[in-house]
Amino acid sequence: MPHHPLILTARQYAWFTLGFVLFIIYGSLVPFDFQRLSWDVAASEFVRAFWRPVNFHNRADWLANVLLFVPLGYLALGRATVDCRRRPWVPIAVILPCSIVLGTLIEFAQVWFPSRYTSPDDVVAQIIGTVIGMTCWLVLGQPLTRAIRRFWATYAVDNWSLRALPVYLFIVVAIHGMPFDLTLSPVLLKEKFRERRIVTIPFTTYSEDSLDVVKKGLINAAWFLPLGVLLAGLPGRWWHQSATAWRVLGIGFLFAAGIEVMQLLVMSRYFDSGDIITGTLGTWAGWTLMHAWQERGRAGQDLQAGRRTVLLTFWLLALLIILWEPFNFKYDPDFIAKRKVGFAPFANYYQRPFLEIANDLMQKMLLFVPLGMLLFAMTGKRHDVPTVLSVSLLLSVVFVIGQFFLPGRHPRPGDVLVQTLGAWFGCRAASRLRILRQEAVA
Repeated sequence: MPHHPLILTARQYAWFTLGFVLFIIYGSLVPFDFQRLSWDVAASEFVRAFWRPVNFHNRADWLANVLLFVPLGYLALGRATVDCRRRPWVPIAVILPCSIVLGTLIEFAQVWFPSRYTSPDDVVAQIIGTVIGMTCWLVLGQPLTRAIRRFWATYAVDNWSLRALPVYLFIVVAIHGMPFDLTLSPVLLKEKFRERRIVTIPFTTYSEDSLDVVKKGLINAAWFLPLGVLLAGLPGRWWHQSATAWRVLGIGFLFAAGIEVMQLLVMSRYFDSGDIITGTLGTWAGWTLMHAWQERGRAGQDLQAGRRTVLLTFWLLALLIILWEPFNFKYDPDFIAKRKVGFAPFANYYQRPFLEIANDLMQKMLLFVPLGMLLFAMTGKRHDVPTVLSVSLLLSVVFVIGQFFLPGRHPRPGDVLVQTLGAWFGCRAASRLRILRQEAVA
């Protein structure tokens, strides 16, 4: 019987705990609007804030802080007691004071950030959350760990799709949830609705250009396309039958709806019900394409070169529309003389909001992932990756140069690096898709 490496060890739980501590600190201080205060002034404000009695009026903040520390209590106690038969009372006696110190230090640090509110209520709620998390570990932690290990050893070790699925889910949640300025306050959510950042009717985004709705839908569908591809690569016949399409639609709907609910609770994000529809369709499209390709693999067939050329041409046209629309090129010497383009990569992003930068870079990278996949499929050889990257680099340069002559566009030389990186990811994804196909055929 082959030996498989053990997962969810004490070391891995330690890394999870550290990562979640960093996430708590980040979420408690975002948006990092730092103000200079002397140590004495900060200490006096902190003492004055903590002198107030604890009250339960703001139930939304209480619930948010409780939920924030539940995973920390679970992971920290898991780090200390996983696979151990000793009694957990000593680790509990250490973890609980540490969580109190962490919460108090975070509240103290919030004095330097005006948008944050220092309150003893938060520390009390965090203590409750830590206790709930540790209780969950005592009841479910070790049995759940063993169940996940058995599942991993039985299916995931020899299946690339199962190994890649958690990574994909984490990336999508992280990108769509940044900066995680979460709120459960009905007042803030009502204000968000008044600012028209909650779109309840699909495809009615507040934009003067209707083509923006189409571009937004395509980009959102591209985010969920890999989910369908990975679902098609899961082990077992359950994922490869024709009736599975309805299950895939259901899974895509639940995941897309979950992402939008998360964005509803993130103050910096927009909630758009149309993204649930496009995300569901993107998941279904990915599963359908991968399922058809696997069926061809079982029949000893491959995707014909003509079809690959059609798909490549279609995506190039899509890139032209997304990057050059509305095609109002202007060759006036006065206009060209006024255009200023810094040749230092990413210099144009200076002083732009962090969330806007992250979205912009990820979307541009995402657009070139299918291009890299299709170019790799045209060659089909690993040693041709430099050729694929060279062609992608040349196309990216052409798109950036074209944007120089478009009044409504902002050419950024750093986009060439980002888009070429996306093409490289596409090459890597295409090679992995062949592994999925071989696993399905086998």
